[in-house]
Amino acid sequence: MPGVTGGMEWSISLSQPMVDFTPQDASSTLPAPLTVGANQFSIAVQARICVACGLRPSRRPNDRPPDQRDRRQIELTCATVDVWAVGEPTVAPAGVETVVGLHVDHIVVKDVGALEAIIECVALETVNAMLDRLKQTVSTIVLHGFGLTLVAGPTIADDQLEVWGDVIPPTVAQAGGMDVDP
Repeated sequence: MPGVTGGMEWSISLSQPMVDFTPQDASSTLPAPLTVGANQFSIAVQARICVACGLRPSRRPNDRPPDQRDRRQIELTCATVDVWAVGEPTVAPAGVETVVGLHVDHIVVKDVGALEAIIECVALETVNAMLDRLKQTVSTIVLHGFGLTLVAGPTIADDQLEVWGDVIPPTVAQAGGMDVDP
């Protein structure tokens, strides 16, 4: 935090995210302007944001440096916000590999006043960073030593993420540099 010597402790904890693939479940509702279209998914999650107030030593009236006994009691100040997002599957080349994943395009946070745009920006970057960690190379999708090369997809349909590929026998997959377990 600017101006706070030594920084300020903070935390964000997320509830279990609810991911909904197309077609949208009747039980999941998205706030306007979000809608789930063809080949899209939605995420709903509750974020609890806390800052630790009181970690800085309090100053004495005569302005001499405080010691450990002068520290104020630590107070957690927390707020909970609901976050909704809509995105789509992604596919990208990565050298000789193909990587599939999910990416959020639009995010909405309600009832946070003038901080809405800031929280939406931070939430969008955070959710996409987490989704980036879930990306998979197509060659890691193997069945008993067989590799897979992407033919079509990924697409979202029938409440699932679908990827179509050609199955490669273990000897061909290993010769192509794929990490397969025969």
